[in-house]
Amino acid sequence: MFILASGSAGRIKLLKKTGFRFKIKKTNANEIVLKSPRKTVIENSVLKAKTGYEKNKIIIGCDTIVYFKGKLIGKPKNKNDAKKTLRILSGKWHSVYSGIAGIKNNKLICGVSISKVKLKRLDKKYVEKECKNRVVLKRAGAYAIQEKNSPIEKYVGRFDTIVGIDISLLKIILEALKK
Repeated sequence: MFILASGSAGRIKLLKKTGFRFKIKKTNANEIVLKSPRKTVIENSVLKAKTGYEKNKIIIGCDTIVYFKGKLIGKPKNKNDAKKTLRILSGKWHSVYSGIAGIKNNKLICGVSISKVKLKRLDKKYVEKECKNRVVLKRAGAYAIQEKNSPIEKYVGRFDTIVGIDISLLKIILEALKK
């Protein structure tokens, strides 16, 4: 049993599907953007875990970011930002970095998982339709692999990393925090 310091519907659904027992504690951590995608997801995961901290409990914080041509792409600020993001990523490969930070008392363990993703060529009609839905504002890169009409053409790496939490990495972190 652990506390998930995240309100991400994708993460929650994936964790439930894979049989994890956890409680949800949404946090209001102010996410930061650094030059490095790896450092960004680690720092934000740590911030979220610390915000959800409870003594003698395992707290898990997560963060996911898209990295394309030297630029970090997080959650869109608004629908126009989401449209711009989808147009930029359309038909192109990019990286998805997913960080996990686990805290129990004074022990902190972090890790990062990276997958490569190529979006389909997205026409204007698809982009307009997707961006009418406010859900795109809650997703790094303005898309989700787990959706029925996912814009992903192919990927290399882990499906769960792209959703936002690498299950195998989570298991390692949880095991280490139980010791």
